[in-house]
Amino acid sequence: MVEALRRTLVGLTLAVPFIVSGHGFAKLHRTLNQCLGIQGISKNRFYEVVQLIYPHIHDILTEICDEEKENMKKIDNNVLGSWQRAVVTSDGVWHTRGHFSKNGSFIVKNYLTGGLLWFGHTCMRRNSEDDDLFMGTAKSMEGFLAGECYRQGKDEGCNIEVVWQDGDSSSQKSVEEVFGAEPRRLFKCGRHVGRAHANSLKDLAKQKFFSPAQISKWKATFLAIESAKCAYEHKWDDGECDFHPSIVCSCGKCKKDEEIS
Repeated sequence: MVEALRRTLVGLTLAVPFIVSGHGFAKLHRTLNQCLGIQGISKNRFYEVVQLIYPHIHDILTEICDEEKENMKKIDNNVLGSWQRAVVTSDGVWHTRGHFSKNGSFIVKNYLTGGLLWFGHTCMRRNSEDDDLFMGTAKSMEGFLAGECYRQGKDEGCNIEVVWQDGDSSSQKSVEEVFGAEPRRLFKCGRHVGRAHANSLKDLAKQKFFSPAQISKWKATFLAIESAKCAYEHKWDDGECDFHPSIVCSCGKCKKDEEIS
């Protein structure tokens, strides 16, 4: 009995730092059982710990947000980075990595100082019958929470002048719905945009012809896209292929371009 209580005490003690550092029950269970050989707390007890520490963590984050807001209000309203000319950045995070996580959070930060301004958390299952069932993937979760966070900022009297975000965020629509469409308000991170562009080029390099979706999207701009193919012919009337070499190895042994003859 005493040994079981000690194991429970160890599990409860380690549960808090695991949660704070972003790890769930699976990581805690694996660490205690496989690495330390200790039978830790159950999943239900772990969730009880989450419920107990949640209001305290929420209060700490709220205090951090309030402090950053007060610092911005002390700056002259004509200065970029003040409460009336805020420069922010925002993004969502999924508690299970990937688009289809049912649990996620969203934050808005002061881009110039890194201070936290607003935050939110939600999941597809929701908490009560009064809430609409949150449908969709984490992408729509991100846009949903972005709307709540930016709406809270506007309700508090903050005027957001510049928003920096990644190129694959659905929160752009939420910013425009709350503060209006302004061409010089939203800016995208160059690293995210460049990475997305590089990934698109890699996908295109594997294709022998354009998909119906690509043709439908770009045929108004590139008229030759419907007839362009990269099977054996790499040149056509209005252009040429930029992805495939004009000489392709037929023996299957060439590893470098200079070995192809």
